[in-house]
Amino acid sequence: MKHFDDAVISGIIGINKPDQRIFEHASQRLDLAAGQILFLDDLPHNVAGAREAGLEALLFSTTQRLSEELAVSYPQLPLDGLDS
Repeated sequence: MKHFDDAVISGIIGINKPDQRIFEHASQRLDLAAGQILFLDDLPHNVAGAREAGLEALLFSTTQRLSEELAVSYPQLPLDGLDS
């Protein structure tokens, strides 16, 4: 979590992905435009829902693969420890 500004956990707020309200909640909570938020998930329908809401979104299967994709798509993000 040290690399994240915040986390929105569906079970805590009672809105499940890919319900658009969860992505709106995240945008409001962070006071950011949807396009400024990077959403990570291992389920294609959740990633599709995030993209439909205007968020940047990546589908991942392993931390190694995620680390590789982030390094290419978001080289400014700190990745130390992600692929271990």
